[in-house]
Amino acid sequence: MAADVKNKNIADGRVAAWHIDEDTNQVVIEIADPSDKDVLALRDRYGSGLVRVISGSRPITARKVTTSEKPIKLQKVSKSSIAMLEQAKSPSRLLDFAAYNSAVRIFTLDPNGNTIYQCTTAMHRKSLTEVVTAGHCGPTGATFYQGYYDQAASIAYYTDILGTVSLSIDGNGNPDFANIKASVALSDQQYTSDVVNLEEYVATTETSDSIKFAVGQSVCTNGSFTGYVCRGATVNAVDICIDTDAADLVCGIDRATSGDGGSIVQSGDSGGPILTGSLSAGAQVGGVIVAEDRFGLDVFTSEASRI
Repeated sequence: MAADVKNKNIADGRVAAWHIDEDTNQVVIEIADPSDKDVLALRDRYGSGLVRVISGSRPITARKVTTSEKPIKLQKVSKSSIAMLEQAKSPSRLLDFAAYNSAVRIFTLDPNGNTIYQCTTAMHRKSLTEVVTAGHCGPTGATFYQGYYDQAASIAYYTDILGTVSLSIDGNGNPDFANIKASVALSDQQYTSDVVNLEEYVATTETSDSIKFAVGQSVCTNGSFTGYVCRGATVNAVDICIDTDAADLVCGIDRATSGDGGSIVQSGDSGGPILTGSLSAGAQVGGVIVAEDRFGLDVFTSEASRI
């Protein structure tokens, strides 16, 4: 059955996500607008007790893609110039801090130089000079910058070249993540002491294989566009496979849903951290934001233990 789902041999390729419900020992298949015919065909094929069909839409990757009519200009600026910039509510994420920290905005340009992909950093790998973000944010070999895009001026401001993607994985039964080989030395410290609103940030940047999400667990997100938000979000599915607008069969994915009807993710948050634990006790980065659904009410994440 799993092979059929993975190979998209059911429901004419309209499978949006699927996972194993260990409590009922069923395969839960989410299909865009499932018909009675779909449900009956699956029950006849596998047995009514082994399959449960529910309605689900195709998740959309949470990277921000912008195309300009003219080539995008790269402009390096000093960190001290941040006081003059008003393009974001949290400018410290854009230029002030080293880009290997969590929740910092990063971007890469396409080879033609007129399309920019904006994403977020999640964490760095312990004992390695690599930063983790989402795989769909850029292919192996892509150069990432720390900074942000001023669309009106068609200028991408940056303080440093973060580095080059050494490995980008997305789909084909794998999770969605990328390792960026940093061009600057990494540090174990998160944000510098001059941050005023410390509650917006997290304390741990390193990935930890010990963190595994469970259904019902409370989580928060920290994308560079949305900022740090919790909104009573809880995990409602673990180790699922999804199809996104960027890749088919992205597996090893967890899903969490907002608890108060407010968005917890938006375009540009891809690659950012999903967190567990309280800030006061030391929140930990447990995964990488990869996609959204229902206008940001649902967030999909590659769990840190699987990447």
